[in-house]
Amino acid sequence: MTIDSNRNATSQCLVLKDFEREAKKKLPKHIYEYVVSGAGDEQCVRANTRIFQTLFIIPRVLSSCSEPKTSLKVGKTHLSFPFLVAPFGVHKLVHPQGEEATALACLDEGITLGISQHATVRLEQVRQVAAKGSHWFQCYILKDRKITLRLVKRAEEVGYEALVITIDSPIFGYRPIDTRNGFQRLPNGLHYENYDDEDKKIYAFANEGDTGGFDDYIDKIFDANITWNDVCFVKQHTRLPVFLKGIQSVEDALLAHKYGFSGIIISNHGGRQLGSAVPTLQCLPTIVQAVRRQLKQENFPILIDSGFRSGEDIIKALALGADAVCIGRPILWGLACNGIIGVKKVLGILKREFIDGMKLSGCSSLEDIRKLQLISKRKFAKNRKNASSNCNGKLCKL
Repeated sequence: MTIDSNRNATSQCLVLKDFEREAKKKLPKHIYEYVVSGAGDEQCVRANTRIFQTLFIIPRVLSSCSEPKTSLKVGKTHLSFPFLVAPFGVHKLVHPQGEEATALACLDEGITLGISQHATVRLEQVRQVAAKGSHWFQCYILKDRKITLRLVKRAEEVGYEALVITIDSPIFGYRPIDTRNGFQRLPNGLHYENYDDEDKKIYAFANEGDTGGFDDYIDKIFDANITWNDVCFVKQHTRLPVFLKGIQSVEDALLAHKYGFSGIIISNHGGRQLGSAVPTLQCLPTIVQAVRRQLKQENFPILIDSGFRSGEDIIKALALGADAVCIGRPILWGLACNGIIGVKKVLGILKREFIDGMKLSGCSSLEDIRKLQLISKRKFAKNRKNASSNCNGKLCKL
Protein backbone atom coordinates (compact mmCIF):
# COMPACT_ATOMS: atom_id res chain seq x y z
CA MET A 1 0.00 0.00 0.00
CA THR A 2 1.44 3.36 -0.98
CA ILE A 3 1.53 6.50 1.16
CA ASP A 4 -1.23 8.03 -0.97
CA SER A 5 -3.48 5.02 -0.56
CA ASN A 6 -2.79 5.09 3.19
CA ARG A 7 -3.97 8.68 3.23
CA ASN A 8 -7.08 7.75 1.28
CA ALA A 9 -7.81 4.98 3.78
CA THR A 10 -7.41 7.20 6.84
CA SER A 11 -9.30 10.08 5.23
CA GLN A 12 -12.45 8.01 5.78
CA CYS A 13 -11.55 7.38 9.43
CA LEU A 14 -13.81 9.75 11.33
CA VAL A 15 -14.02 7.97 14.70
CA LEU A 16 -11.57 5.69 16.46
CA LYS A 17 -13.42 2.49 15.52
CA ASP A 18 -12.75 3.32 11.86
CA PHE A 19 -9.01 3.05 12.49
CA GLU A 20 -9.40 -0.41 13.97
CA ARG A 21 -11.34 -1.50 10.88
CA GLU A 22 -8.61 -0.19 8.57
CA ALA A 23 -5.82 -1.67 10.71
CA LYS A 24 -7.49 -5.07 10.51
CA LYS A 25 -7.34 -4.88 6.72
CA LYS A 26 -3.70 -3.84 6.72
CA LEU A 27 -2.09 -6.02 9.40
CA PRO A 28 -1.34 -9.75 9.19
CA LYS A 29 -4.04 -11.70 10.99
CA HIS A 30 -1.80 -12.91 13.82
CA ILE A 31 -0.50 -9.39 14.52
CA TYR A 32 -3.94 -7.80 14.49
CA GLU A 33 -5.30 -10.49 16.81
CA TYR A 34 -2.29 -10.20 19.12
CA VAL A 35 -3.08 -6.52 19.62
CA VAL A 36 -6.86 -6.81 19.89
CA SER A 37 -7.07 -9.98 21.98
CA GLY A 38 -7.34 -10.50 25.70
CA ALA A 39 -6.84 -13.22 28.26
CA GLY A 40 -9.07 -16.24 28.74
CA ASP A 41 -12.50 -15.94 27.12
CA GLU A 42 -11.96 -12.15 26.76
CA GLN A 43 -14.84 -11.26 29.07
CA CYS A 44 -12.82 -8.35 30.43
CA VAL A 45 -11.89 -7.01 26.98
CA ARG A 46 -15.56 -6.86 26.01
CA ALA A 47 -16.68 -5.38 29.32
CA ASN A 48 -14.04 -2.63 29.23
CA THR A 49 -15.62 -1.03 26.18
CA ARG A 50 -19.26 -2.01 26.68
CA ILE A 51 -19.52 -0.35 30.07
CA PHE A 52 -19.23 3.08 28.43
CA GLN A 53 -22.39 2.31 26.45
CA THR A 54 -24.31 1.89 29.71
CA LEU A 55 -23.74 5.48 30.83
CA PHE A 56 -25.42 8.66 29.64
CA ILE A 57 -24.35 12.27 30.25
CA ILE A 58 -26.96 14.74 31.46
CA PRO A 59 -25.83 18.00 29.81
CA ARG A 60 -26.20 21.51 31.16
CA VAL A 61 -27.05 24.43 28.86
CA LEU A 62 -26.52 28.22 28.70
CA SER A 63 -23.15 27.79 30.38
CA SER A 64 -20.88 30.08 28.32
CA CYS A 65 -18.34 27.43 27.33
CA SER A 66 -17.05 28.62 23.94
CA GLU A 67 -13.39 28.27 25.00
CA PRO A 68 -13.16 25.39 27.45
CA LYS A 69 -9.98 24.95 29.49
CA THR A 70 -8.52 21.48 29.07
CA SER A 71 -5.07 21.57 30.70
CA LEU A 72 -3.99 20.22 34.07
CA LYS A 73 -0.95 19.11 36.00
CA VAL A 74 -0.43 15.48 37.01
CA GLY A 75 2.54 15.08 39.29
CA LYS A 76 5.24 17.19 37.67
CA THR A 77 3.81 16.82 34.18
CA HIS A 78 1.73 19.47 32.44
CA LEU A 79 -0.97 17.87 30.28
CA SER A 80 -2.63 19.94 27.57
CA PHE A 81 -5.60 17.54 27.72
CA PRO A 82 -6.61 15.10 30.46
CA PHE A 83 -5.29 12.11 28.56
CA LEU A 84 -1.94 10.63 27.59
CA VAL A 85 -0.77 7.72 25.49
CA ALA A 86 -0.52 4.60 27.62
CA PRO A 87 2.82 2.79 27.75
CA PHE A 88 2.60 -0.38 25.69
CA GLY A 89 5.29 -2.37 23.94
CA VAL A 90 6.44 -3.38 20.47
CA HIS A 91 5.07 -0.57 18.28
CA LYS A 92 7.16 -1.93 15.40
CA LEU A 93 4.82 -4.91 15.22
CA VAL A 94 2.40 -2.61 13.39
CA HIS A 95 4.69 -0.04 11.70
CA PRO A 96 8.41 -0.05 10.85
CA GLN A 97 9.04 3.32 12.53
CA GLY A 98 7.51 2.08 15.76
CA GLU A 99 7.83 4.26 18.83
CA GLU A 100 9.67 6.96 16.88
CA ALA A 101 6.56 7.66 14.81
CA THR A 102 4.34 7.60 17.89
CA ALA A 103 6.67 10.00 19.72
CA LEU A 104 6.75 12.48 16.82
CA ALA A 105 2.96 12.41 16.54
CA CYS A 106 2.59 13.03 20.27
CA LEU A 107 5.11 15.87 20.07
CA ASP A 108 3.16 17.55 17.27
CA GLU A 109 -0.14 17.15 19.14
CA GLY A 110 1.23 18.15 22.55
CA ILE A 111 0.32 14.84 24.22
CA THR A 112 2.43 13.01 26.81
CA LEU A 113 3.67 9.59 25.67
CA GLY A 114 4.29 6.55 27.85
CA ILE A 115 7.24 4.43 26.68
CA SER A 116 7.34 0.77 27.65
CA GLN A 117 10.24 -1.27 28.93
CA HIS A 118 9.32 -3.55 26.03
CA ALA A 119 9.60 -0.88 23.35
CA THR A 120 11.14 -1.71 19.99
CA VAL A 121 13.00 1.62 20.02
CA ARG A 122 15.45 2.46 22.81
CA LEU A 123 14.21 4.91 25.41
CA GLU A 124 17.13 7.25 24.64
CA GLN A 125 16.30 7.27 20.94
CA VAL A 126 12.71 8.27 21.66
CA ARG A 127 13.96 11.27 23.62
CA GLN A 128 16.41 12.14 20.87
CA VAL A 129 13.85 12.22 18.06
CA ALA A 130 11.23 14.03 20.17
CA ALA A 131 13.40 15.91 22.65
CA LYS A 132 10.83 18.63 23.28
CA GLY A 133 8.09 16.09 23.95
CA SER A 134 6.76 14.88 27.28
CA HIS A 135 7.51 11.25 28.18
CA TRP A 136 6.86 8.79 31.00
CA PHE A 137 8.75 5.50 31.30
CA GLN A 138 7.08 2.22 32.25
CA CYS A 139 8.87 -0.78 33.73
CA TYR A 140 8.32 -4.10 35.44
CA ILE A 141 10.28 -5.34 38.44
CA LEU A 142 12.61 -8.08 37.24
CA LYS A 143 14.28 -10.90 39.12
CA ASP A 144 17.56 -9.06 38.69
CA ARG A 145 16.86 -5.74 40.40
CA LYS A 146 20.05 -4.29 38.91
CA ILE A 147 18.51 -4.41 35.43
CA THR A 148 15.37 -2.66 36.67
CA LEU A 149 17.37 0.07 38.39
CA ARG A 150 19.57 0.57 35.31
CA LEU A 151 16.46 1.12 33.19
CA VAL A 152 15.09 3.61 35.71
CA LYS A 153 18.37 5.49 35.92
CA ARG A 154 18.64 5.73 32.13
CA ALA A 155 15.12 7.17 31.96
CA GLU A 156 16.04 9.75 34.60
CA GLU A 157 19.22 10.78 32.83
CA VAL A 158 17.59 11.52 29.46
CA GLY A 159 14.64 13.50 30.80
CA TYR A 160 11.63 11.26 31.38
CA GLU A 161 9.17 13.04 33.66
CA ALA A 162 7.68 10.11 35.58
CA LEU A 163 8.09 6.40 36.21
CA VAL A 164 5.21 3.93 35.85
CA ILE A 165 5.65 0.55 37.53
CA THR A 166 3.27 -2.11 36.22
CA ILE A 167 2.23 -4.34 39.12
CA ASP A 168 -0.49 -6.57 37.65
CA SER A 169 1.84 -8.98 35.86
CA PRO A 170 3.49 -11.56 38.13
CA ILE A 171 2.93 -13.73 35.07
CA PHE A 172 1.42 -12.91 31.68
CA GLY A 173 -2.21 -13.84 31.18
CA TYR A 174 -2.88 -16.72 28.79
CA ARG A 175 -4.25 -15.55 25.43
CA PRO A 176 -5.64 -18.51 23.46
CA ILE A 177 -5.78 -16.59 20.18
CA ASP A 178 -1.99 -16.26 20.11
CA THR A 179 -1.62 -20.02 20.63
CA ARG A 180 -4.09 -20.77 17.84
CA ASN A 181 -2.19 -18.41 15.54
CA GLY A 182 1.19 -19.84 16.52
CA PHE A 183 2.30 -16.37 17.58
CA GLN A 184 4.54 -17.04 20.55
CA ARG A 185 7.61 -14.87 19.91
CA LEU A 186 8.70 -11.63 18.30
CA PRO A 187 9.18 -11.82 14.53
CA ASN A 188 12.76 -12.04 13.33
CA GLY A 189 14.38 -8.62 13.31
CA LEU A 190 12.33 -7.24 16.21
CA HIS A 191 13.79 -7.00 19.70
CA TYR A 192 13.02 -5.51 23.08
CA GLU A 193 15.51 -2.73 22.50
CA ASN A 194 15.74 -1.28 26.01
CA TYR A 195 17.98 -4.02 27.35
CA ASP A 196 21.72 -3.36 27.33
CA ASP A 197 24.17 -5.89 25.92
CA GLU A 198 25.12 -6.82 29.49
CA ASP A 199 21.48 -7.61 30.29
CA LYS A 200 21.08 -9.68 27.13
CA LYS A 201 24.10 -11.78 28.07
CA ILE A 202 22.61 -12.48 31.48
CA TYR A 203 19.40 -13.84 30.02
CA ALA A 204 20.65 -14.90 26.60
CA PHE A 205 17.89 -13.20 24.71
CA ALA A 206 19.90 -11.19 22.19
CA ASN A 207 17.30 -12.41 19.71
CA GLU A 208 14.05 -13.36 21.43
CA GLY A 209 12.99 -15.33 18.38
CA ASP A 210 15.88 -17.77 18.95
CA THR A 211 15.40 -18.34 22.66
CA GLY A 212 11.84 -19.54 23.12
CA GLY A 213 8.46 -17.84 23.24
CA PHE A 214 6.94 -15.05 25.28
CA ASP A 215 6.16 -17.35 28.21
CA ASP A 216 9.77 -18.57 28.35
CA TYR A 217 10.97 -14.97 28.35
CA ILE A 218 8.59 -13.99 31.17
CA ASP A 219 9.53 -17.01 33.28
CA LYS A 220 13.17 -16.22 32.74
CA ILE A 221 13.26 -12.59 33.82
CA PHE A 222 10.00 -11.64 35.60
CA ASP A 223 9.67 -11.99 39.37
CA ALA A 224 6.30 -13.50 40.30
CA ASN A 225 6.99 -12.92 44.00
CA ILE A 226 7.15 -9.12 44.11
CA THR A 227 5.51 -7.39 47.07
CA TRP A 228 4.98 -3.84 48.28
CA ASN A 229 8.53 -3.95 49.63
CA ASP A 230 9.87 -4.43 46.11
CA VAL A 231 8.03 -1.50 44.52
CA CYS A 232 9.03 0.67 47.47
CA PHE A 233 12.64 -0.40 46.90
CA VAL A 234 12.52 0.87 43.32
CA LYS A 235 10.81 4.10 44.42
CA GLN A 236 13.64 4.77 46.85
CA HIS A 237 16.14 4.63 43.99
CA THR A 238 14.63 7.31 41.76
CA ARG A 239 13.91 10.99 42.00
CA LEU A 240 11.06 10.67 39.48
CA PRO A 241 7.41 10.66 40.53
CA VAL A 242 6.32 7.00 40.61
CA PHE A 243 2.86 5.85 39.55
CA LEU A 244 1.61 2.31 40.13
CA LYS A 245 -0.25 0.82 37.16
CA GLY A 246 -2.60 -2.10 37.65
CA ILE A 247 -4.58 -1.00 40.71
CA GLN A 248 -8.13 -2.41 40.74
CA SER A 249 -9.15 -2.44 44.40
CA VAL A 250 -9.76 0.20 47.06
CA GLU A 251 -7.36 -1.57 49.42
CA ASP A 252 -4.46 -1.41 46.96
CA ALA A 253 -5.20 2.21 46.07
CA LEU A 254 -4.98 3.21 49.73
CA LEU A 255 -1.78 1.20 50.19
CA ALA A 256 -0.22 2.99 47.22
CA HIS A 257 -0.80 6.27 48.99
CA LYS A 258 0.31 4.91 52.35
CA TYR A 259 3.67 3.86 50.87
CA GLY A 260 4.26 7.27 49.34
CA PHE A 261 3.65 6.75 45.61
CA SER A 262 2.83 9.76 43.47
CA GLY A 263 -0.42 8.38 42.09
CA ILE A 264 -2.12 5.34 40.60
CA ILE A 265 -3.35 4.10 37.24
CA ILE A 266 -6.49 2.00 37.53
CA SER A 267 -5.88 -0.67 34.92
CA ASN A 268 -6.68 -4.27 34.06
CA HIS A 269 -4.02 -4.30 31.32
CA GLY A 270 -6.68 -3.85 28.66
CA GLY A 271 -8.14 -7.24 29.60
CA ARG A 272 -4.87 -8.99 28.75
CA GLN A 273 -4.14 -10.41 32.21
CA LEU A 274 -7.11 -11.76 34.19
CA GLY A 275 -9.78 -12.72 31.68
CA SER A 276 -12.69 -11.96 34.01
CA ALA A 277 -11.26 -8.91 35.76
CA VAL A 278 -13.69 -6.13 36.55
CA PRO A 279 -13.87 -3.34 33.92
CA THR A 280 -11.86 -0.38 35.13
CA LEU A 281 -14.70 2.14 34.88
CA GLN A 282 -16.63 -0.04 37.35
CA CYS A 283 -13.71 0.19 39.82
CA LEU A 284 -13.27 3.93 39.46
CA PRO A 285 -16.06 5.47 41.59
CA THR A 286 -15.46 3.33 44.67
CA ILE A 287 -11.70 3.92 44.53
CA VAL A 288 -12.18 7.66 44.05
CA GLN A 289 -14.66 7.85 46.90
CA ALA A 290 -12.40 5.95 49.30
CA VAL A 291 -9.24 7.85 48.37
CA ARG A 292 -10.84 11.29 48.46
CA ARG A 293 -12.55 10.53 51.77
CA GLN A 294 -9.29 9.48 53.40
CA LEU A 295 -6.99 12.07 51.84
CA LYS A 296 -9.42 14.99 51.85
CA GLN A 297 -7.62 17.85 50.06
CA GLU A 298 -4.31 16.08 49.48
CA ASN A 299 -3.26 15.74 45.84
CA PHE A 300 -3.05 12.09 44.78
CA PRO A 301 -3.70 11.69 41.03
CA ILE A 302 -5.97 8.85 39.93
CA LEU A 303 -5.56 7.86 36.29
CA ILE A 304 -7.38 5.11 34.43
CA ASP A 305 -7.00 3.07 31.23
CA SER A 306 -8.66 0.17 29.37
CA GLY A 307 -11.54 0.46 26.93
CA PHE A 308 -11.51 4.17 26.04
CA ARG A 309 -12.61 4.75 22.46
CA SER A 310 -13.82 8.38 22.30
CA GLY A 311 -13.50 11.83 23.78
CA GLU A 312 -16.87 11.37 25.46
CA ASP A 313 -15.55 8.23 27.17
CA ILE A 314 -12.86 10.46 28.70
CA ILE A 315 -15.52 12.91 29.90
CA LYS A 316 -17.41 10.08 31.60
CA ALA A 317 -14.27 8.98 33.45
CA LEU A 318 -13.55 12.52 34.63
CA ALA A 319 -17.16 12.91 35.76
CA LEU A 320 -16.65 9.80 37.89
CA GLY A 321 -13.54 11.26 39.51
CA ALA A 322 -10.52 10.34 37.38
CA ASP A 323 -7.85 13.00 36.89
CA ALA A 324 -6.72 11.73 33.49
CA VAL A 325 -7.06 8.81 31.09
CA CYS A 326 -4.46 6.65 29.30
CA ILE A 327 -5.22 5.67 25.68
CA GLY A 328 -3.85 2.36 24.39
CA ARG A 329 -5.03 0.28 21.43
CA PRO A 330 -6.45 3.18 19.33
CA ILE A 331 -2.94 4.60 19.06
CA LEU A 332 -1.72 1.33 17.54
CA TRP A 333 -4.60 1.38 15.06
CA GLY A 334 -3.59 4.85 13.90
CA LEU A 335 0.06 3.84 13.72
CA ALA A 336 -0.78 0.74 11.69
CA CYS A 337 -2.90 2.72 9.24
CA ASN A 338 -0.46 5.50 8.45
CA GLY A 339 2.42 5.96 10.88
CA ILE A 340 2.85 9.48 12.24
CA ILE A 341 -0.12 10.79 10.24
CA GLY A 342 -2.37 8.05 11.56
CA VAL A 343 -1.45 8.63 15.21
CA LYS A 344 -1.82 12.39 14.80
CA LYS A 345 -5.30 11.91 13.40
CA VAL A 346 -6.32 9.61 16.27
CA LEU A 347 -5.10 12.18 18.79
CA GLY A 348 -6.77 15.00 16.89
CA ILE A 349 -10.11 13.17 16.87
CA LEU A 350 -9.88 12.55 20.62
CA LYS A 351 -9.10 16.21 21.26
CA ARG A 352 -11.96 17.41 19.05
CA GLU A 353 -14.45 14.96 20.55
CA PHE A 354 -13.39 15.95 24.05
CA ILE A 355 -13.74 19.69 23.40
CA ASP A 356 -17.06 19.22 21.59
CA GLY A 357 -18.29 17.05 24.44
CA MET A 358 -17.35 19.73 26.97
CA LYS A 359 -19.19 22.42 25.03
CA LEU A 360 -22.28 20.32 24.45
CA SER A 361 -22.49 19.22 28.07
CA GLY A 362 -22.06 22.77 29.34
CA CYS A 363 -18.53 22.51 30.73
CA SER A 364 -16.00 25.33 30.46
CA SER A 365 -13.38 23.64 32.66
CA LEU A 366 -12.31 20.23 33.90
CA GLU A 367 -13.82 21.14 37.25
CA ASP A 368 -17.19 21.55 35.55
CA ILE A 369 -16.88 18.01 34.17
CA ARG A 370 -16.48 16.70 37.71
CA LYS A 371 -19.89 18.18 38.52
CA LEU A 372 -21.59 16.51 35.55
CA GLN A 373 -24.46 14.16 36.24
CA LEU A 374 -24.37 10.68 34.73
CA ILE A 375 -27.12 8.11 34.64
CA SER A 376 -26.78 4.41 33.97
CA LYS A 377 -28.78 2.68 31.25
CA ARG A 378 -30.35 0.29 33.73
CA LYS A 379 -31.22 3.07 36.11
CA PHE A 380 -32.68 5.07 33.23
CA ALA A 381 -34.86 2.19 32.07
CA LYS A 382 -36.11 1.49 35.58
CA ASN A 383 -36.78 5.07 36.54
CA ARG A 384 -37.52 6.83 33.28
CA LYS A 385 -40.47 8.66 34.85
CA ASN A 386 -38.43 9.86 37.80
CA ALA A 387 -36.48 12.98 36.84
CA SER A 388 -34.37 12.79 39.96
CA SER A 389 -32.95 9.34 39.29
CA ASN A 390 -29.42 10.35 38.32
CA CYS A 391 -26.05 10.25 39.95
CA ASN A 392 -24.00 13.32 40.60
CA GLY A 393 -20.43 12.30 39.89
CA LYS A 394 -21.14 8.75 41.04
CA LEU A 395 -21.75 5.58 39.07
CA CYS A 396 -25.29 4.25 39.45
CA LYS A 397 -25.73 0.51 39.86
CA LEU A 398 -25.13 -1.22 36.53
